[in-house]
Amino acid sequence: MILVYGLLTIFGIASNGIVCYIVLRVKQLRTTRNLLIVNLAISDIIMSAFCVPFTLLKLILKNWPLGDTLCRLVPCVQAVSVFASTMTIAAIALDRYETLMRPVALQPDTHYRATITGIVLIWVVAALVGLPLMLYSHVQFKQLMPYIGFDICLEEWPSSLTRSLYAVVIMLLQFVAPIAILLVLHWRLCSHLKYCLQIQPSTSEEFLRMIKHAKRHRKNTHLLIAIAVMFALCWFPLTLLNFLADFNISMFMYHNFLLAFALAHIIAMVSACVNPILYGWFNAKFRMEFTKIVC
Repeated sequence: MILVYGLLTIFGIASNGIVCYIVLRVKQLRTTRNLLIVNLAISDIIMSAFCVPFTLLKLILKNWPLGDTLCRLVPCVQAVSVFASTMTIAAIALDRYETLMRPVALQPDTHYRATITGIVLIWVVAALVGLPLMLYSHVQFKQLMPYIGFDICLEEWPSSLTRSLYAVVIMLLQFVAPIAILLVLHWRLCSHLKYCLQIQPSTSEEFLRMIKHAKRHRKNTHLLIAIAVMFALCWFPLTLLNFLADFNISMFMYHNFLLAFALAHIIAMVSACVNPILYGWFNAKFRMEFTKIVC
């Protein structure tokens, strides 16, 4: 587990750091669309730095030796980074869809302001979602036997109803809403592509324009499919496990629960390593700059 988590941390920070470096280094890549990709890379760097090492610490030690402040801060930062990452993925998909489907392109200044507003909104919503974890997480001392005890970082909610409502909100915002957005956009792009292919061009220029348009749509459709599939595969096990555990606290007492949680968490953290490949490697300029850096 130490080896796997260590590799996830190093690769997640390094790969997303390279994406940020490439965008800052290459002037042609400093576009409004790539602002969202940089925002995704930043959230994934935070996720790799906070979600992976501190979760490994809790899984191995079972107790919490870092004090009450970090007990409150770490779960909040973990939640904020995860929600910022998933919402940015949905925002990138929406931006690609708008760029392809909008008949008249937005003015650069308007598009830039809208993107910045969207990024700020993403972090504000993510912070609000993560705030309850800061409020209700604290260190408790558990006495096992006389003279034997340990500190543990726990969430203590006002009631089971509050905890259940929060679990539902997390399930909707973190998994259901992004998947729904990706599927709807994919369906609408496919419908538009079929409509374009049914139009009979009257000239050779219109035919070439239609072919170019269809290729562009097909490429983005395939990218959306890859994003949706990878997102679902990475996040479904952990989201489902957390959702079930929030409604059935006794699951935490099962002998193999920590092992199941570790495996689901590793699969989820792989998303931070996959995102730079999906959003960077599919871009020819990113590939060229990455090759220059590596070589």
